[in-house]
Amino acid sequence: GSVKDGFPNVSGKNDETTSFMADLAHKNKAITVLLRQVPNQPLYDGLTEDALISYTLNEFKKDEDYSWPLLFPMTKSAIKAMDVVQAFSAEHLGRELNRFVVSGASKRGWTTWLSAATEDKRIVAIAPMVIDMLNMPATLDYQKEMYGEYSEEIQDYVDLEIPQSINSDFGSAVVKMIDPYSYKDKLLLPKMIILGTNDPYWTVDAVKHYINEIPGHNLLHYVANAGHNLGDKKQALAALSAFFALNLTNRPIPACSWTLNEKGRNIDLEVKASSGELIGARLWSSSSDSRDFRQSTWTSREIKPDPKDGSTVKARLKYPKDSYTAFYIDLIYPDPNGGEYSVSSRTFVADKKQVFVK
Repeated sequence: GSVKDGFPNVSGKNDETTSFMADLAHKNKAITVLLRQVPNQPLYDGLTEDALISYTLNEFKKDEDYSWPLLFPMTKSAIKAMDVVQAFSAEHLGRELNRFVVSGASKRGWTTWLSAATEDKRIVAIAPMVIDMLNMPATLDYQKEMYGEYSEEIQDYVDLEIPQSINSDFGSAVVKMIDPYSYKDKLLLPKMIILGTNDPYWTVDAVKHYINEIPGHNLLHYVANAGHNLGDKKQALAALSAFFALNLTNRPIPACSWTLNEKGRNIDLEVKASSGELIGARLWSSSSDSRDFRQSTWTSREIKPDPKDGSTVKARLKYPKDSYTAFYIDLIYPDPNGGEYSVSSRTFVADKKQVFVK
């Protein structure tokens, strides 16, 4: 959508997002809502997306007016949308709604995190997609260290020297306002964090800078060989559908906890699954001449759970000889509505001597 399109309109029936939301509603016998135009754009002489967000942050830098950062009205739009949906449902459908699972991709994923930070009791779970930048000072500095420069995908921010200023007083103010990590103590609800392994916006193991510090039940879901658009989206949307169903029916969120040990020439990754529920598991890995995995190809192999308990998965890898390797494990669980979905360990990167755990 666009503010240039006139009165809001529904996309055609072939729109994949609309079709998915309709299918999600049908499978779960639940109400689903698609909020478009977040943010309301274009604005300020045609600016959209990152160019628009970075512009508002730069305007805040000039006058310290806290009404400038665009993420605030973007977050408010999600909260107000719940108000409207509740009112519409009560008046026209005769149904009372009081629980929402919120999801969105990229800048909408950023908004998803911040919507949870409002501690609105109606939000019972979130599924932010392709936004892997929590703990901004650490993730941005790490990106510069790994790539030798900032990703070209965040050039709009770089042009206004926002990442370069992240450790300044201005940067601290920005982080305090819009970095979801700043609100981590409020993020107690269940989460499914959906990411592409080849997303050019972020480093492949950026999640290590925040995943263990965010409270609550945190699930990761990686889509291998997918970039910022999550490939054909089928795998990611299947995981989102299952996560929605689990929360809708108040079923337990599956387990996925991991332990990594290094001994001799071996790297041992052990992942714990929910007892009695695991269907299977896969080890995904990739190689690169550097710690930049944006163009790397990922391959997988099946691994069997420990026959003793059926809920422990172990994989052993060797340190690479003259390159870098990245790897993670997928646990495969049954979807409450049929089919299956996966949840992932964090991604690890190793060279010939060590795994870069931190």
